[in-house]
Amino acid sequence: MKKYRSYFLLFFALLATWQAGAQNLSNRGTDFWAGFGHHQYMETGNPNYEMVLYFSAEQAANVTVRIEGTAWVRNYAVPAGTVIASEYMPKGVAGVDPRLISPNCGFIPVDPCGGEGLFSNKAIHITSDVPIVAYAHIFGDDASGATMLMPVETWGHSYVTLNSRQNYAGNCYSWAYVIAQHDNTVVEITPTQLTRAGKTANVPFTVTLNRGQIYQFMAGPQGGGSAKPELSGSKIKSIANAAGECYPVAVFAGSSRTSNPISCGSGGGDNDNQQCFPTQAWGKRYLTAPTSRSTIASAFMTNSYKIAVKDP
Repeated sequence: MKKYRSYFLLFFALLATWQAGAQNLSNRGTDFWAGFGHHQYMETGNPNYEMVLYFSAEQAANVTVRIEGTAWVRNYAVPAGTVIASEYMPKGVAGVDPRLISPNCGFIPVDPCGGEGLFSNKAIHITSDVPIVAYAHIFGDDASGATMLMPVETWGHSYVTLNSRQNYAGNCYSWAYVIAQHDNTVVEITPTQLTRAGKTANVPFTVTLNRGQIYQFMAGPQGGGSAKPELSGSKIKSIANAAGECYPVAVFAGSSRTSNPISCGSGGGDNDNQQCFPTQAWGKRYLTAPTSRSTIASAFMTNSYKIAVKDP
């Protein structure tokens, strides 16, 4: 675990600030939200996985992290020009548990079930008195996944998910979740696959979220073999509520754990965790860089890319 944390701290310290062109939006901000997305070990009972946050500041910052709807609050002083790590997120301590986990979907309907459904008192809310850059990192014994977080002013109303191929074990799933910042936020979700809780593929359904609530959905079926469908192309739209109000939302996509044969050969597997860009941040030209599979820079790795088209 220490190896993974050291690697990501170095990576985050070197990562340049993202900006969204003409809108002059940035990943630097003072208000962020995140969730503790589904991980393989939530299914097995293995306790050896954690979620940690990282904060980077150009000027001295006072950062507050709270589990929305609970009394759990932590405060951090971030010195100028540094990156610090938070303490691990709680996992049931004193009744506070931000993990997006719930009983398996069975014959008796339960909502949420199997990690799918509406969750309250689980959203992780980060605020700062000056702009910072924030990241979320979920890792286990031998798997790791992290994401840059986007401040609320960059959120949008329309998203299309890009998920990785899902192939690792029967207790691992492709997932996505949406977070609301405002009460009475109505969201329309169109999953590309039958979900774990039985939502039909390519059929829209709506959910209403209040501030700090999270709705997570996962590609089914429950259990089964290692190869499962993945949710790429699923659409999430914030739509008008009864009062005609339409609020921006945050969307994340990922995997409980999936294999990475392109980069690691046989046997490699990691959980995925990525905050999605809204469609208004999409563009027409992108720049990529090659990566290496070893300490030798010229030993190129095979990279895989996925492309989503807003209006095919």
